[in-house]
Amino acid sequence: MPNADFLLNVQGKSADVRSLMCHFQQDPHPGGLTYELTIRDSDTIREAGKQFGLGKHQRLDSRKQSSFLSYLFPMIGLKCGRSEFRFWANTIDELELSADTLILKGVCSPYVSA
Repeated sequence: MPNADFLLNVQGKSADVRSLMCHFQQDPHPGGLTYELTIRDSDTIREAGKQFGLGKHQRLDSRKQSSFLSYLFPMIGLKCGRSEFRFWANTIDELELSADTLILKGVCSPYVSA
């Protein structure tokens, strides 16, 4: 069941957050899409606060991007469940954190099965 605490937009259109996988890639392949993920889940906000602090952050270190995407993927599954994968979140180009909202923006790739 989708969770209103995790709202995903891909290319400016609403998408099911359960279809998002997270895997950092410095040079996303195939890339080509942008995402915005708005999170109001208190556990995820608390973790983002530990890793980044409040405010707007850009040009994040690749290790921090990788670490947070690795944290985020199982959290989405735990809080929202899973659906057929459609997108890979590859980067965090911008992160904005307030006391009750986390907004991530970055590059994502379409999911391509082997």
